[in-house]
Amino acid sequence: MNRKAIVLRIKGEINASENVFFKSIALYRSLSAANPLLYERELASRLVDLSYLYLDKGELATQEKLLAEALALNTRLAEIAPAAGSPKTAFLTMMTAIVNMEAGKMVQAENLLEKAYTLACQSLESPVSQQVKTDVELQLARLAVAPLEKELETAEGTAGLIAVYRKMAAVWENEAKKYPDNTALQERITQTYIDISWYQLLEENFEEAERSARRGLESVPDEPALRCNLAHALLFQGKYAEAVAIYTALKDVEDGEGRPYGMVCTDELVTFRESGITHPDTKKIITLLGGE
Repeated sequence: MNRKAIVLRIKGEINASENVFFKSIALYRSLSAANPLLYERELASRLVDLSYLYLDKGELATQEKLLAEALALNTRLAEIAPAAGSPKTAFLTMMTAIVNMEAGKMVQAENLLEKAYTLACQSLESPVSQQVKTDVELQLARLAVAPLEKELETAEGTAGLIAVYRKMAAVWENEAKKYPDNTALQERITQTYIDISWYQLLEENFEEAERSARRGLESVPDEPALRCNLAHALLFQGKYAEAVAIYTALKDVEDGEGRPYGMVCTDELVTFRESGITHPDTKKIITLLGGE
């Protein structure tokens, strides 16, 4: 029954999915009343699955209520059977924290994340707890970055955006020092330098764009979008041979949508040219990449 509800949710049949979830949860409430130790864990899982449906609907208060009930059930299970209950309790505590973050309740979110982190660290023999630990580290870092995301909304022009993104990069880098094994934080650093170097290219500040791209690549050396920005910065400075080497290496690498970076880089060069940002060698690069 629960699988059917999940399939209906994925297909977008929200009302039908909700009804199936309700029937499944009603069944497990009845079974749990008779045998809590055997069925409360399953009831909690169904409450979590239903909570995702309310996340899709944007009903965060309802999602938070369902997660709170699931958390209470798993906390009780953790007291009886720690090996089974503690990892799930850590996960649900983290999920509840994320809901609080989305609702703007940052203090509550931080307290819950710290609790989830402690719980996860107490049961690291579990793959679930290992993943929760990694995810919580990222969420704690997101909390530190959150005020700067607000600043982005009011930043004026590309120069204003660059200034805010630089501050964000500094925060991500500081958080990454706390959790050096967390690759997700390294990826956030690189993503921020993608944004910084892109806006610097638009500002025609090509030397700074090169420096930013190289700094971001220290975190994730093979990030193709950042390597593309680096190639642009080199091209516009007249460093043709270096730019060609990167463009050639990227040409057949596919982005997340399956487009080869030869096409991505070409489209970006055309966009730059239309904005008045170009170089005498731009046409040769576009030809090299298979464009025009």
